[in-house]
Amino acid sequence: MSEMGDKPVNRRDFRRIVLDEGREVSQIFITMKTATVRDLRYDFPKIESWLAGGEEILITKHSKPIAKISADIVSGLPLAPLPDFKARLEKTWGERFFTRQEVEEMRAFETGEP
Repeated sequence: MSEMGDKPVNRRDFRRIVLDEGREVSQIFITMKTATVRDLRYDFPKIESWLAGGEEILITKHSKPIAKISADIVSGLPLAPLPDFKARLEKTWGERFFTRQEVEEMRAFETGEP
């Protein structure tokens, strides 16, 4: 990890500069990728590849920042299971089917129409 925060520093962001007396200075350039809303719409594969590389991306609209996106860090986790909707319906209504007359009465009651 770097001293600049909890993000690791990429090699391409690290440069050594040799001064005139042979002294070396290490410089770290941490820059955020920038994309426009248009880029999201028409050039998403480029944005997706940046995200796959672990980049954070600043989204702009009319040269003003509107959002920041980053890669999903929990993509390897399984999704929560969906409830058993059929079992819920059967528990609530059982084998009950409404007649046309009953449906019309319920609609009239909900809408307030006679």
